[in-house]
Amino acid sequence: MKISKIYSNKHNIFEPIYFNLGLDPIEGDVKKTYFDLLNVIFAEVKKSKDEKSDSHNLGKTTLLYLLDFMFLKEINQKTSKHFLHINKNLFDDFIFFIEISLNSREFLTIRRSVKDNTKIFFKKHTEYYQDFSNLTYCQWDNKDVPMKKARQLLDSYLNLSVISPWDYRKGISYFLRTQQDYNDFFQIAKFLNSDHKDWKPYIAHILGFNGNVVREKYDIDEIIEEKDKERKRKQKELSYSEEDYNKLSSIIKLEKNELDSIEKKLDSFSFEGEEKKINKELIDDIELEIASINNRIFDIGYDIRKIESSLKEKLSFKIDDIRKVYEDVNIYFPEELLKNYKELLKFNKEISKERNKSLNKRLKELKDSYELLQSQLHDLDIKRSESLKILGCDDTFDKYKSLQKQFSKKKADLIHLEQQYNKLKELVEISAEISKLNNQRDQKVEEMRSFIQSPNEIYDNITKDFGGLVKTVLNAKGVLYADINKKGNLEFNIEILKDDSSLDFKTSQTEGTSYKKLLCMLFDLAILRTYANNNFYHFVYHDGIFEGLDNRKKTTLLNVIKETCQLYKIQYLLSVIDTDLPRDKQDNKINFNDNEIIIKLNDSGQSGRLFKMDKF
Repeated sequence: MKISKIYSNKHNIFEPIYFNLGLDPIEGDVKKTYFDLLNVIFAEVKKSKDEKSDSHNLGKTTLLYLLDFMFLKEINQKTSKHFLHINKNLFDDFIFFIEISLNSREFLTIRRSVKDNTKIFFKKHTEYYQDFSNLTYCQWDNKDVPMKKARQLLDSYLNLSVISPWDYRKGISYFLRTQQDYNDFFQIAKFLNSDHKDWKPYIAHILGFNGNVVREKYDIDEIIEEKDKERKRKQKELSYSEEDYNKLSSIIKLEKNELDSIEKKLDSFSFEGEEKKINKELIDDIELEIASINNRIFDIGYDIRKIESSLKEKLSFKIDDIRKVYEDVNIYFPEELLKNYKELLKFNKEISKERNKSLNKRLKELKDSYELLQSQLHDLDIKRSESLKILGCDDTFDKYKSLQKQFSKKKADLIHLEQQYNKLKELVEISAEISKLNNQRDQKVEEMRSFIQSPNEIYDNITKDFGGLVKTVLNAKGVLYADINKKGNLEFNIEILKDDSSLDFKTSQTEGTSYKKLLCMLFDLAILRTYANNNFYHFVYHDGIFEGLDNRKKTTLLNVIKETCQLYKIQYLLSVIDTDLPRDKQDNKINFNDNEIIIKLNDSGQSGRLFKMDKF
């Protein structure tokens, strides 16, 4: 899969761009090209002394965004910041076409308009560098295809079997790297606001690991999180904890037995046993508890009154009165003594403030306890009255009604207990599910740990090639490796080591912008080189490749890129400003061949921009 051509229905504003494909010379007779030819988007500074001129706003990165659009990037009509969307008034009449070289050695042209950008057209053909801008509606193989189906159709045309079960959109941004995509080796800008499950399984798959296991682990984590939220919601509805489950079951059984006994006696009008029980409860339990609560109410009331009395006391100390006493007896009142009195007064105020704060807190606690005890006392008085009423009833029918009322209350209490038990049962079942899910999660973690500890051939090739590229370009030891973090998730790491003989000393070079950019590019090359003979992407676009790099690194990187294109038949697209070109030992610019520069941009005005129009 490579890019062959991109053009529009407005050739005078957007000129067709022909890409070097690296086709074998024996194939075809049109614009024969070779594998070591680069695809350079070259920006030239012609007005270096013009402060209003800007060589960074000519369209180098815009071309990358346009390519992404033509690879069916979805445009959100509300939130998209894509240049075609935010400048609709300028581009509504544009129709763009991209010609792609398929791995089957055939070609595919995609037609996509800006106005109706969800209606896609396809045409498959055998010759490259075609112009289908005037093709009639009927001449297209597939017409007005909706976006979702269009992506599926393009995925089948591209047939990138290496990345299955993912489609071509998942990984294409790794090979269309903007400046924002150099901030992280693996989590490119497209995935910055996404969950790790959106990209880590894919990267794991590309590195030769089982991406399904990684994805399943994240799926289990999400289910556990939802179950845990459900468990917490249900716990708030309960007066009991999971530890009370068996205990509550036993209490319910006892309550049921008691209700059955009362019900039988009610049915037979036999109240003697119930009366004895009520009499015992009244004497042994209710009266004792009432007496105990009354004692506690008395004690708390006494404490409340003492605290309220104490809070009413105010510190009374007037320095002027003390000074007057001294003056009345004709004794000098020293300033130092005045200072000491003021400090003492300040200290007493602070102590009083803290004391009152503690007393108020204690007063609130006591009043809350007082109210609670009064409420309990009220309930016990009602229970005592009901029991005494039963015992004092001579009429059998009155006794029956009173006992029936008590039975109804016990029945209601039992229903409440059973409801709590059923909810508690659900809670226990959820906890059991979570425990089971945790076991499944642990199993997935062990599977991941197992496959990173027993590397596969693809992983070995990528890590070795990456290390070799880093050694060539940076003259350093670069390691790419996978690991399991504390949360049991797969992590990918790139580090530069200080010393070839130790794994414990890594440098901070990977944190610098220039080195991070270089390592991102080398990582991409290692991936492309490893999959060079497979149904995979065979191109990469690196934006601003030389910006901020040391000249020696530029030269070495350029050699590595050309070697990669030649040996592995990779199509390499790069954008560069002439001021960033590498230089030789005599400080002369190392220019690209004319047949490598697919488009020249400059700061001279409309004619030098990607789109021959005013800046947008």
